[in-house]
Amino acid sequence: MYYKRLVAHAICPICGGGVEMTDHVFRSCPASKDVWKLVGYSWIMSNTTQETFEWLTWVFSVSSVLQRRVFCCALWALWIERNKRVHENSAKSGREVANFIQSYIKELEGIEERGLTRGVISAKLEPPSGVCIKINFDADFDWAHSRSRSGIVAKNALGKVVASRSVIHANVGAAFAAEALARLWAVQTGLDLGFTDMIIEGDSLSVIKKSKSDSQDKSEISTYTRNIKRNINSFRSLRIKHARRSANQLAHVIATESLRNGEEFYLEEKVPRFVVRIMEEEWIRARLRRKMVKALRSLG
Repeated sequence: MYYKRLVAHAICPICGGGVEMTDHVFRSCPASKDVWKLVGYSWIMSNTTQETFEWLTWVFSVSSVLQRRVFCCALWALWIERNKRVHENSAKSGREVANFIQSYIKELEGIEERGLTRGVISAKLEPPSGVCIKINFDADFDWAHSRSRSGIVAKNALGKVVASRSVIHANVGAAFAAEALARLWAVQTGLDLGFTDMIIEGDSLSVIKKSKSDSQDKSEISTYTRNIKRNINSFRSLRIKHARRSANQLAHVIATESLRNGEEFYLEEKVPRFVVRIMEEEWIRARLRRKMVKALRSLG
């Protein structure tokens, strides 16, 4: 983004003491070093002269399956924490990040011990027409605790679920801001997945209008709007559209249920079981619509 002149500098937003290259984010930043130490992985810092790719492959070559799992989870957690600092001005301590990593690994181990998938299954959806990926987003706002939850579902053009996601946000002032955060994380999910052509859909008309407006945004969500517009050049095609609530039920239920449960998740090619019934109903309705259209065309 700095090379494309979308940001004024490339200094690390966490420590402010280095250029935010990949190596700095995951190895050189004092905050990252603190997390590695707290999870008991200080030993991976011994090969500091290696290039990032060589470092990654070296860690995999000398570690066990469990160590690789913790390593990958920590990389993911560090990146999520970085994005929350940049986009939400939210900061967790190294101990909080380390606790998240350790609890997540324990949860995975518990799943394997029970021989279950904790209600997570693969699913197929009706494809969006003519695009590589469509991402639906919604938010649920807890005004009593000033927090919100983003629900996100990404589907490719073949109708397969690419990813489903739930992200929790603290210090959120209003439902309007909660929807804007969900929209931002929908775009971020597209970036994470590496797609170049996307449609982003949400049912908050006011937030969608802010995204499409060329005028300067002076509202409470202006920071989120600017961040999205900065990311537009990262895509070959990015369209942000309004969807009816009835067409946005998957993202809506993920947001509301996840806020109630108080848990985040990121699932590739999978969705939580609690939205399967809604997905099946949407699929049936889509099939009926296609049959009706086909029948009407045959009549002339």
